[in-house]
Amino acid sequence: MADPHPETDTDTGMPRWVKVSGLIGILLVLVFVTVHLAGGGFRGHLHGGPTPPAPAAEPGVQPP
Repeated sequence: MADPHPETDTDTGMPRWVKVSGLIGILLVLVFVTVHLAGGGFRGHLHGGPTPPAPAAEPGVQPP
């Protein structure tokens, strides 16, 4: 017996590329947040390289 409503077989949802793009975007945001919460940040990527550590101050000596 034939289907009385053949038009109900079509998928009227979002296209697959929209779903995949959204999933990739969500994953990138999660990775970004995880890296920043773990303390990675962008310290090594700004101003040409990693920031040098501050010199240790000796007791009784004024820093320049």
